[in-house]
Amino acid sequence: MRLVRFVAILGLVSLLGLACGAGGASTPEEAVSGYMNAVESGNVDDASDYVLGGIPSWKREMISQLGSMFETIETVVVGSRIMGDEAIVFVKSYLFGQVTDEEIICVLDDGVWKLRESIY
Repeated sequence: MRLVRFVAILGLVSLLGLACGAGGASTPEEAVSGYMNAVESGNVDDASDYVLGGIPSWKREMISQLGSMFETIETVVVGSRIMGDEAIVFVKSYLFGQVTDEEIICVLDDGVWKLRESIY
């Protein structure tokens, strides 16, 4: 009986964590990919879960207004370098034949990786 009760409580705690939008990712690359995918699909709330402290309201509005433009940008995570609680994620962005190399800083926050600040 105690085991059943423990499993039920554990499941409830897990669901509450998901519902509260704990956010973040298990690797810096996953944090950047998750953020980019959320932005490209126009889901600013999900994108905010991947950013330390969330996305400020003024930037949320800007990202929402630019929405479909992000669909034309192809981004590829090409690697990362982890240095303790910080990491640099290397990204290539392709837009209209132009290639841009970007370095995105991620930080380890309560066991999950998040972007130090929102990009775009």
